[in-house]
Amino acid sequence: MIQTDSRIGGHSKQYLVNSERALVNVPDEIRKCVAFLTYEEKPGEEVAAATAFFVYSRVNLTGGFTYLVTAAHVIEGLRDVVKAREIFVRLNARDGGVMRVSTEASQWVIHPTDKTVDVAVLPWTWNNDHDGLAYPVVSAATREVMTREGIGLGDEVFLSGLYTRHHGKTRNIPIIRIGNLAAMPEEPVHSARGPLEWYLIEVRSISGLSGSPVFVHADAFQATATGYLPRKPGFYLLGLMHGHWSIKHIAPIMFEIDADYLKQPLNSGIAVVVPIEKILEVINQPSEWDRREEQQKLAMRERWTDEDSATDSPLGE
Repeated sequence: MIQTDSRIGGHSKQYLVNSERALVNVPDEIRKCVAFLTYEEKPGEEVAAATAFFVYSRVNLTGGFTYLVTAAHVIEGLRDVVKAREIFVRLNARDGGVMRVSTEASQWVIHPTDKTVDVAVLPWTWNNDHDGLAYPVVSAATREVMTREGIGLGDEVFLSGLYTRHHGKTRNIPIIRIGNLAAMPEEPVHSARGPLEWYLIEVRSISGLSGSPVFVHADAFQATATGYLPRKPGFYLLGLMHGHWSIKHIAPIMFEIDADYLKQPLNSGIAVVVPIEKILEVINQPSEWDRREEQQKLAMRERWTDEDSATDSPLGE
């Protein structure tokens, strides 16, 4: 029988299945947009550090552009703290195994005016050997979409990213973590980067999940004060994972724990998400528009050259 899944941004996709079964909770397409960022601690010793994900931005009817997105603090940390000479993008290969693409910190693009925005993007040229997908930002959970679809506090959220203790030896294995939308960006949240307008979600973020895509799940009904109203179900890109909110200390009298352990910040179970609008601001900054326009002009010139060559061929073909 044929089942239809329209949860990814409301776009329908049909599956041929052998029996009447529920579709998986999270479509595999979500995990396929995820990549891992790694570095070499020593030559040949690869360390998985953080998560990145692919998005696709359509600019006209003929096509668009792909970007790899992660948290800016990830790139800054690999550059300034780890002193990594290269930042590798670890991808699943279509024929099995993994493939690596080498980048430098200087290639990643950040916000043009606001350095507190924790977003870094890398313009990406797709390789057909890569077994992956890019999420269309047209289906993102902008504030306009959230208002239209009635998405808000309490709605289910989930993320897909790197679990450093089990990232996969022969394939990337992104994990899924699930929670709910805990607070809207009604006023700035204070952080080491400065006061920012972030979403708060009840998800226990851990090391390696920084830069992960965070999705909100709008189910078929919206709870209101007067009852449940129908809405268009789907998975929408809410933003990217900045990290967890730490508790600086706990009272030693409550626990019989080593004193050194008490000095470590504790995960509060609340994580911070950079809104999708900030990602779009980085992708759509003037310098990126100019770069994309120049790239389109070059592609057109190459196409015209190829057509002229075909017309002038000795065989007249």
